[in-house]
Amino acid sequence: MQMLCYILILLPFLSLSNCLDKVDYVSIPTPSGQVRGIQRTFNTTGDTIFEFLGIPYAKPPVGQRRFQKPQPIGNWIHTLNATSFGAACSQNVPESEMTSYTSGISEDCLFLNIHIPKVISKTKLYSVMVWIHGGGFELGYGHQDDVTEFAMTGNVIVVTLNYRLGVFGFLAMDHPAARGNFGLWDQKLAIQWVHDNIEAFGGNPDSVTIFGESAGAMSTSLQSLISSNKGLFQRVICQSGVHSKILMRKPEAIREYATGLANRTGCSIDDEYAFVDCLRNLSVQDLLSYTDFYATAQLDKVYYTSDNYPVVDGELFPENPILSLEDPSSAVATFFRSLDMIAGTTSNEGSILVIYLFPQIQERFNFSLNEGIPHRVACEEVIAEYVKTYLKQNEEVKRQLCDFYFVANSPNEQSLLATHLYADIMFVYPTIKMLELHSMYGATTYHYQFSMPSPEPWGGPFPSWFNGSGHADELIYMFRPEAVSTDGMKLSRNLIQYWTSFAKTGSPNQFGESVYWEQFDETNMYLDLNTQITLKMSMKPETIKLWSEIYPLIEVAEGIPNHITITTPSGPIRGQRRFQKPQPIGNWIHTLNATSFGAACSQNVPESEMTSYTSGISEDCLFLNIHIPKVISKTKLYSVMVWIHCGGFELGYGHQDDVTEFAMTGNVIVVTLNYRLGVFGFLTMDHPAARGNFGLWDQKLAIQWVHDNIEAFGGNPDSVTIFGESAGAMSTSLQSLISSNKGLFQRVICQSGVHSKILMRKSEAIREYATGLANRTGCSIDDEYAFVDCLRNLSVQDLLSYTDFYATAQLDKERFNFSLNEGIPHRVACEEVIAEYVKTYLKQNEEVKRQLCDFYFVANSPNEQSLLATHLYADIMFVYPTIKMLELHSMYGATTYHYQFSMPSPEPWGGPFPSWFNGSGHADELIYMFRPEAVSTDGRKLSRNLIQYWTSFAKTGSPNHFGESVYWEQFDETNMYLDLNAQITLKSSMKPETIKLWSEIYPLIEVAEGIPNHITITTPSGPIRGLKRTDPKRGESVFEFLGIPYAKPPVGQRRFQKPQPIGNWIHTLNATSFGAACSQNVPEFEKTSFTSGFSEDCLFLNIHIPKVISKTKLYSVMVWIHGGGFELGYGHQDDVTEFAMTGNVIVVTLNYRLGVFGFLAMDHPAARGNFGLWDQKLAIQWVHDNIEAFGGNPDSVTIFGESAGAMSISLQSLIPANKGLFQRVICQSGVHSKILMRKPEAIREYATGLANRTGCSIENEYAFVDCLRNLSVQDLLSFTDFYATAQLDKVHYMSDNYPVVDGELFPENPILSLEDPSSAVATFFRSLDMIAGTTSNEGSILVVTLFPQIQERFNFSLNEGIPHRVACEEVIAEYVKTYLKQNEEVKRQLCDFYFVANSPNEQSNLATHLLADIMFVYPTIRMLELHSMFGATTYHYQFSMPSPEPWGGPFPSWFNGSGHADELIYMFRPEAVSNDGMKLSRNLIQYWTTFTRTGSPNGYKDSVVWIPFDIKEREYLDLNAEIMMKVFLKPDTVKLWSEVYPLIDVGQTTASTTTTSRPSTTQLPVCISNDDISSVATKKNHCTIILYILFFKAILFNSLQ
Repeated sequence: MQMLCYILILLPFLSLSNCLDKVDYVSIPTPSGQVRGIQRTFNTTGDTIFEFLGIPYAKPPVGQRRFQKPQPIGNWIHTLNATSFGAACSQNVPESEMTSYTSGISEDCLFLNIHIPKVISKTKLYSVMVWIHGGGFELGYGHQDDVTEFAMTGNVIVVTLNYRLGVFGFLAMDHPAARGNFGLWDQKLAIQWVHDNIEAFGGNPDSVTIFGESAGAMSTSLQSLISSNKGLFQRVICQSGVHSKILMRKPEAIREYATGLANRTGCSIDDEYAFVDCLRNLSVQDLLSYTDFYATAQLDKVYYTSDNYPVVDGELFPENPILSLEDPSSAVATFFRSLDMIAGTTSNEGSILVIYLFPQIQERFNFSLNEGIPHRVACEEVIAEYVKTYLKQNEEVKRQLCDFYFVANSPNEQSLLATHLYADIMFVYPTIKMLELHSMYGATTYHYQFSMPSPEPWGGPFPSWFNGSGHADELIYMFRPEAVSTDGMKLSRNLIQYWTSFAKTGSPNQFGESVYWEQFDETNMYLDLNTQITLKMSMKPETIKLWSEIYPLIEVAEGIPNHITITTPSGPIRGQRRFQKPQPIGNWIHTLNATSFGAACSQNVPESEMTSYTSGISEDCLFLNIHIPKVISKTKLYSVMVWIHCGGFELGYGHQDDVTEFAMTGNVIVVTLNYRLGVFGFLTMDHPAARGNFGLWDQKLAIQWVHDNIEAFGGNPDSVTIFGESAGAMSTSLQSLISSNKGLFQRVICQSGVHSKILMRKSEAIREYATGLANRTGCSIDDEYAFVDCLRNLSVQDLLSYTDFYATAQLDKERFNFSLNEGIPHRVACEEVIAEYVKTYLKQNEEVKRQLCDFYFVANSPNEQSLLATHLYADIMFVYPTIKMLELHSMYGATTYHYQFSMPSPEPWGGPFPSWFNGSGHADELIYMFRPEAVSTDGRKLSRNLIQYWTSFAKTGSPNHFGESVYWEQFDETNMYLDLNAQITLKSSMKPETIKLWSEIYPLIEVAEGIPNHITITTPSGPIRGLKRTDPKRGESVFEFLGIPYAKPPVGQRRFQKPQPIGNWIHTLNATSFGAACSQNVPEFEKTSFTSGFSEDCLFLNIHIPKVISKTKLYSVMVWIHGGGFELGYGHQDDVTEFAMTGNVIVVTLNYRLGVFGFLAMDHPAARGNFGLWDQKLAIQWVHDNIEAFGGNPDSVTIFGESAGAMSISLQSLIPANKGLFQRVICQSGVHSKILMRKPEAIREYATGLANRTGCSIENEYAFVDCLRNLSVQDLLSFTDFYATAQLDKVHYMSDNYPVVDGELFPENPILSLEDPSSAVATFFRSLDMIAGTTSNEGSILVVTLFPQIQERFNFSLNEGIPHRVACEEVIAEYVKTYLKQNEEVKRQLCDFYFVANSPNEQSNLATHLLADIMFVYPTIRMLELHSMFGATTYHYQFSMPSPEPWGGPFPSWFNGSGHADELIYMFRPEAVSNDGMKLSRNLIQYWTTFTRTGSPNGYKDSVVWIPFDIKEREYLDLNAEIMMKVFLKPDTVKLWSEVYPLIDVGQTTASTTTTSRPSTTQLPVCISNDDISSVATKKNHCTIILYILFFKAILFNSLQ
């Protein structure tokens, strides 16, 4: 169904005044960012109006945001262009009407418009009126009405807004997959935005009125019933619409609509989440066509509500707000009455019925609308449909209504009665009822009727018999007074004044000679708005009386209240929730129908057994069942027993056993439950991607639910016993070993199963299983998260077939050549049962194998030998583990009972067995517990006793509280146990020889735990297990915690987003191996160096602690950020052990996202860039928050790094929000500089190129980024591979994946911030102690990056040297072109400076120094100047000792000096350098770590004193074989660059020239200057890849060899 009672009501009447004289532009700052709007001046009056149009208040609701609550737009960094309206929301508009939608139609439509009269003042604030358009929740847009006249006449700010419509705004499933009400959430967010920002526009956020007509009025009414809106507005005006009992759709209507939509779209509705995802993938046009009213509805009947109407969603509306209003103390009623209210209707709202009586209805009832509406149509269609839908087919009410709306002998009156019938149902009575509810406690309430017809009636012209003011007739008087008569214009002015006076004061009576409007009260006062305005009372009294009797009978969309027993879902598992812990179901709003069992969990069941699964099998299976004997009492509470079913964690379901008899006999409540089984419940990867134990988590959550809810069923939450058999007993045992279960249950009964040493799988078995599963499914296991996601995408049936035991296991029973019916030979027991056990759990211990083979052997008796074999298995799996668990439980005096069940079952599970078998088999007791009618007389007696023992224990903690039972003594050192047989007997010391044997073997079992040199510590984030190892050089301990995740995996929707904190974990985190390196382009042959692999899930850090972990004497901490040009590398590429041990500091290394994954930027909110820097920031925050637990001092943290790592350090030191996270920085060969951040034109050029390569359209930035998110890691890497995409015959300075000004981390280029010494950036920067420096020839990078293509282009050989022409015409020319606006004078100056005649070697070295000076030397000195000038602690160094293994080397013979990164081998691999080098290494480490501890590098024995840097002397430490203090590094070079550097164009975006990238569809005509045009046109800029990238790609792994 589709509601068209408001169709065509709100067709656009957008008009632009012809009396515009002047259009200017105005820009204002707001809390959300700078906004540029229009200032219009009217030539007739000289009045001014300010308009800010098309302001986005939410992120575009596209892609995954379709059918979700809107997300706040956040703040923008550039000036927002708000000079034209945004697109209308997607809707079904006839082609002929499309021209009215001048700003277009789009799913990206969440815009609002602000109209301000006369002046924008910061002191005299306007009242604000927020208009919500009508259109039946199907049609319309915010600016369809021109509100200029209203704002100017009333002297108020008017805001209009778009909200999602139709299926996009109101799809509901009565399920969390689509809760509905998205359009209402849009309105709510828009109102919030107005509240937060309107003061910047001159509006008073404490004087806001929301008003609307038709669906807009219903929306206004609903917003007034949302208590969380408190403070956002103070008044409401509802014009022809309020919330009523019939407004919200009922669950059956919701489901019917969803089913129809599924049929039309072909999207399966079996899985609600998948269904909604399928709808998300449809195009806008397809969705519109599938939900087009005219294409899908029956047009021969009357409709009351739309398929796209509000619903009770459990969040915005926990219940139907009509019900909330019935409780005057509710938050809803309290908020509603706190608002001032005007509400009313037109004198004949039933004009809608005239529109709605389609030709098909006229044909069906054989009448013509022009001649009138017969009574039979009113009675048999309008009334009949209403009574059927809302009054349970109440024939008496139908008769009453048919009589009331009947008049004889007057077709015209009868026709008008029919329209009033519809009006009374939909508008008149609901409005009066709402006014009564509002006014009854003294709230300010006004009622009106609008009675003047419109000269252009909406939906008209109407038949001649129609009279009165039709639906929406007042709008022309509000918004287009120029189109009405003189009397109409007078009414228009009065209406606007009433409305706006009310908006300003809460009373409409504050202007001129108006008729005084009295408040609505029990006399039903109302204002009749007509040519002659009149105050009247008691509108339509007979009608109101009739409907006041009928209205209480209406069935509200709320559910059915007569159920008392619930089988409750504990959280459906679908889609992304597969292989996750279960999520609590939360509260439901409708009464839950719990009258039939839920489906069993997905499992491999033979086809022949499927009929037993009467409630079906499904992945959505987390249900429980409650069985209550006799009576539900709130005072005398039952004890509760929770049964966990068996089935080897592979099979079964909660209700496979009928527990009725057990509950009735024992007089206890019994709860049964399902939990996930097989791969669905226990998939594990020994990795966070799939931790396993989901089925146990299910059980735990179900037990929690019982504890929280059972009292409502008459159960005692403080007397709960959990019990189970086999895998159910093992589960029970495991639940008893989870300390967080404390308080959820008090007793446990384990029948044939406890946790034991062998129960949990070992790591190697886990990995082997995962590998096999990967092979069978074709899902790659290289990336664990991707592997699990791949499994999530498999169907249930496929997963079951891939994990079917019979299809995948070794079933080589014929191997031993024996017949089971004849017995089990000893060789089978020894060479298979024992051998496999010893191999798996006892490290192939041959002595134990021999011992067991001897013990379980008997000669000359095949039958006894066979039984011994069965007892062998029983002893391994059940008997000894049970006794061991009882010993552990009882040894400190806990209440402990032991039993043996000895009576065979008449229907043995797995039987019948061979004749040689005897005894009670596994699960034989179950028939006695749950089906006593199927056993013998002796059996029934045993059954009663067993149930009484169990339930007495459940009630009291002792089984000995009934009748003449055998007294059951507790288990103690005598091993007392109760033998449950036809004759129940108390015995002692079960199987003593067996127990003695196993008590010797059991301690030898290798537990699935790992390596014993682990250490576990407790941190604020959770427990962490790390390694303790001995440093072979020193014989001292070093502690390592490796691969600690500090953020959630940045995969899926988290790709190209800021990192999200990992939060806390509850299990011990295994931090004994490094995490994967971040995805990056590495040559295939180098990948073996990345021993921990690559993955997009890579945000890990590693902590290295020397000697001891102390809680009192805390270490200083050094956080190392690796280099690699923001393209390559990983945290643990350098072994920091030696550094940490020598320096006696904790060293932390970390990964951060690289390349496109870490630095994709669009100059747009869709991808702001700098994700890798956000990663670093979050890692540093994690260190600060947790390092004390590792023995580190959070108040003595130094961050340090080299190359891109040093640039990162420098940037982190320029982020004031980092204050307190670290105190010192060391920048080695890299600082932030004027050229570090990419310019907007380079960003856009890169994005365009990436779009071309990937095929992702860039027209919509959000869609473009979503498209990139959907690409595989490998595809993204190939599309962004430098060697595949770049020009290799030229020099590059800047990477495509470098930091940017993003408006958040960096509101502007921090270089500019540093120029203001009082800025927060400069203040924080100077608060830090700093070391910075360079190597003596950083230009080694140039040698690496002068590719053969460049050498060919310039016709030179690198081995012979770098000619001056290359330095001048390539290195300098490219620099000047990119950063100095092609300044030829500077180019000449640089070419002259870096020239030497007659010495190719000197000239070559000058060329390398040129690059070094540009990229490193001068930027470092400039940063030191800025840091030191106000007295901050600043140190400068030059590292001058070449590396024996130069990165990027070996270099040509002419090269000299210490190259880029040469110091790293001295820091991290001192064993690889000479004796002089080792001395330098020790000194360097001591300088760095002493600085870390104290802020000064001076203080250790015999070191050269390092004098701080100042601007006057420019002191620096030369780190070489002979360490020396020097002054004035390269003075002439520094002088030259100090003149050139200020000329550099930093590419800082300015608010005056940049708008958001949500361009409006239409714009008012404006003049564009040539300057404006030239700013759009940009030349192709190839400076896109930094030299560092090439350098590191060429030589990064040399350091790893």
